[in-house]
Amino acid sequence: MTGADTARPLDTEDMHGATAAYPQQFADAAAAVDACEQLQPAASVREVLVVAEGDAGLAGRAVSAAFAPDLAIPVRFHDAGALPGSVGPGSLVVVVSHGGTDLETLASARDALHARAEVVVVAGGGAVAALADEQRVPRVRVPVAEHARMLGVCLTAATVGVLVRAGALDASRAADALDDAAERIAPAAGRYGFDADRARNQALELARALDRRVPLVHGATAATTVAAWRFKAAVNANAKAAAFYDGGPGIFHTDICGWGLHGDVTRQLFAVVRLRDRSEDWRSASRMSAYREIVEETVAEIRDVHAKAETALGACLELVTFADWVSLHLAALAGVDPGPTEATARIHEALRDA
Repeated sequence: MTGADTARPLDTEDMHGATAAYPQQFADAAAAVDACEQLQPAASVREVLVVAEGDAGLAGRAVSAAFAPDLAIPVRFHDAGALPGSVGPGSLVVVVSHGGTDLETLASARDALHARAEVVVVAGGGAVAALADEQRVPRVRVPVAEHARMLGVCLTAATVGVLVRAGALDASRAADALDDAAERIAPAAGRYGFDADRARNQALELARALDRRVPLVHGATAATTVAAWRFKAAVNANAKAAAFYDGGPGIFHTDICGWGLHGDVTRQLFAVVRLRDRSEDWRSASRMSAYREIVEETVAEIRDVHAKAETALGACLELVTFADWVSLHLAALAGVDPGPTEATARIHEALRDA
């Protein structure tokens, strides 16, 4: 037999080991922030923009979801490209890049400097890091992994550290959130990894339920919507399989209307995974219950995954870690190597040749 029923699933780039190392990424992030001597409190911050592209976007999405609701200044994620017109003096722009080769992120960093914003770079190397060194702006030197998607926890924790050092985020609140996240991630490999007890391995059990089906991943809160985005991306990249995500109240206003026809088809293809956390209010809970009643006859599965974390950041990263293990088990069940992403390489090659 192949996949999760074998002792050695196909994994040429040790994605399993990289996922098991997520707890260490908190220490790596803290060390990287502490080592950045240039990083000082910003003079006057009226807005924070976290700029990132692709997998590195977990940092901006997670930080915005976790902290924006409670801060007096806006904290937003920007998916690289042209910056909002509000960026200028008084803006703190945190540019996050894994290997520093993202063209849109590099352009955003240049635009932020041209607009005279306060700029901090979180990058392991590449052109983005070179720009930071050339312009003498603070650079947090994070490690570089084989794939950006395996460094999301480190990039997120480093971004939190940057906001604390810049004076945009309360140090005590940030520490509580990071401690909460670390506590939830620490036992993940032992519970969900390939050496865990298979009879109790919830990631493997969910992967078996999703095998040869298309996951539709939903989140009702800001944190669970970010985790749903990552769940979808992890299935795409690791299992090389189709998956989709959505989040927020729109699920209950528009998506819910799409199940009126073709139940004979959708019942064979689709499985709904709903990510839940402690911040879900009574309105969301009621909508989730009604959603199940409407949809359960038209899909193969509806599975709820509940985060136990106390904070929004903790819930987000707890669910992200679980999602990554599910995607690795899906890859193993299909006999797929989770590391290489040939399709992405072809896109990058097309850009180089353009």
